[in-house]
Amino acid sequence: MTAQNRSNEKAQLLLGLDIGWTKTGLVLGDTHGQVMRRIEVPTPAGEPFEPAIEKISAAAEALLVECKVEGVGVPRAISVSVGGPLDIERGILFAPPHLAAWDEAPLKAQLEEVFG
Repeated sequence: MTAQNRSNEKAQLLLGLDIGWTKTGLVLGDTHGQVMRRIEVPTPAGEPFEPAIEKISAAAEALLVECKVEGVGVPRAISVSVGGPLDIERGILFAPPHLAAWDEAPLKAQLEEVFG
């Protein structure tokens, strides 16, 4: 696909989560590279996985509600970046170096439960 073909396509919205040791970046952008919203929230790194991912998910949900109200739209897909080995098929995070309490965390299942 050429750049010209991409520019003729309707842009699809995407939500990106970058879960780091101290902060989590959330970005709503599109497939043409335009960023609509970008926020950062503290990563609850010392907490067990479930309450921590609930806080991160709540921040993402708030961002999506704001964007929907403003007419920006809702994302077609969500992408997540987090340090540590991941079983891609099952979506399970293993022994993340900076999130020790998240060992064997069912990241994919939890996010699918929240966002569908």
